[in-house]
Amino acid sequence: MTSTSYPNYKPIQLAALTEWRSAEVRTNLRAWIPRLAPAYLPWQRWFASKGRAIAQAMLLDAMQLEFNASEAVWVCLIEVELERGGKETYLLPLVLSRSAERSAEERVIANLGPSSAGEQLRLLDGVAEASFRSRWLQLLLSDTTLTGKYGQLRFHTGSGAADRLPVVAHSRVGSAEQSNSSLQYFSAPGNPPAMLAKCFRKLMPGLNPDVEVTGFLSQAGFRNVPWLAAWAEYATPLERYTLSVLQPFVPNDGDGWEYMLRRLAVISSIPDLDEEIASLAQRTAEMHALLATGDEADFVPQPVSPRDIQEWSHSVPLQARQFADELRNSGLPSGISAIAQRVAPLLERLESLPEWLRGLQSGTRKIRIHGDYHLGQVLRVPGDFVIVDFEGEPARPLEFRRRKHSVLKDVAGMLRSFDYAANAALLALPEEQRAGRAGLLLGWRDHASAFYWNEYQRALAGANRNHVPLLPQSPGECARALDFFVLEKAVYELGYELHNRPGWLSIPLQGLLRLLG
Repeated sequence: MTSTSYPNYKPIQLAALTEWRSAEVRTNLRAWIPRLAPAYLPWQRWFASKGRAIAQAMLLDAMQLEFNASEAVWVCLIEVELERGGKETYLLPLVLSRSAERSAEERVIANLGPSSAGEQLRLLDGVAEASFRSRWLQLLLSDTTLTGKYGQLRFHTGSGAADRLPVVAHSRVGSAEQSNSSLQYFSAPGNPPAMLAKCFRKLMPGLNPDVEVTGFLSQAGFRNVPWLAAWAEYATPLERYTLSVLQPFVPNDGDGWEYMLRRLAVISSIPDLDEEIASLAQRTAEMHALLATGDEADFVPQPVSPRDIQEWSHSVPLQARQFADELRNSGLPSGISAIAQRVAPLLERLESLPEWLRGLQSGTRKIRIHGDYHLGQVLRVPGDFVIVDFEGEPARPLEFRRRKHSVLKDVAGMLRSFDYAANAALLALPEEQRAGRAGLLLGWRDHASAFYWNEYQRALAGANRNHVPLLPQSPGECARALDFFVLEKAVYELGYELHNRPGWLSIPLQGLLRLLG
């Protein structure tokens, strides 16, 4: 997002350039960033450390994309040091304009000048500028390399991209509030986007799973993911960062969350959405079955080890006890406080849970999975679903997100998403109508969860042609392991709602009460 979404941000004043030369801009970037980053980044949706001030910032590297008589277009990698410790790396494309029009003023993040020639230069966030978006697309499709002071900006094109991608007429930046920036490319006015480029703003060392897993599934012929057209990375001799991915736009009827909420607002019977649930379970199972066919080290299935069981089972009680303390001391509204006081002691009594996962040790394999699977990560297309956004939980380090895991983690994420959808549909109603619809919507939640789980198991048995053991053989142990991952997700949701959206806190609380009560 740009500063247009944060009207309180005021552009800062930076020192003028003495000459309009590429070398002069590069030199000044190193001086500008320590002032610019602490002022600008905290206003952005994609800045991860909300509520923490930036103590200092520095330019790690800068690559020039374009330099002409009116504009200088750069890609900068910035390191910020936070107060009370910690460092983060961010991608900041910049456009330095000599001719920014009045309409561009709301996108200005810094003013320069006047120069010795009397020019008033303006610095803009590149994603909001057509010149950056156009040049970025050209480079993504070029298989070229640009060299910075310490590393290289490398662009990689997917197989057959030149023959499969349309001609682009214009572009714009996506308007959704999110942790990345979305660049939309159009083939003609009035048409939906033809392509989307995602720019990762907060950068972590390593290969982003959105490139890795989407690329694997695309090459395996899975039609229910957008194929990987191109990607960009910055690499030094020691580290690599994924900066961007390019994929074709998938015409859709909204993501699964939006679609389900629209349908839940009008359903008249519990099985009304069985066709959609069955389709979603089928695609989930096919995705997992394909990911289990990998024969390279990063994708080959591995046995679930005792160490895995220990790590997974010990982390949940630790988080649960922390959130139990917060529940007792959060001053919650009376309607939520009553259930919070019932859930808190249940969380405090949770011990290590390896017995819940015992069935996974009987030869079950872990594989690469989606990692952050819910209704918002699928697109509704005619009669089907397309699965998107394989980067995993954005707050986690990339190394964690690239680990192999049980497929039950993905299944549990979708089951919890059904619970959220039913409750969100209920909360969207006028209060006087909720009691009359509660039975239907919560009945749908329970039915949809059981139906999805049964359809998933059936579909996995048919799709898993290599017969990789992804689920425990015992139905009881399989159900118990699934309960563990549902519990893990609900505990995570509890922390999220406590810190970000207390009005929805009742949803994970009720889920935890059903599991533990």
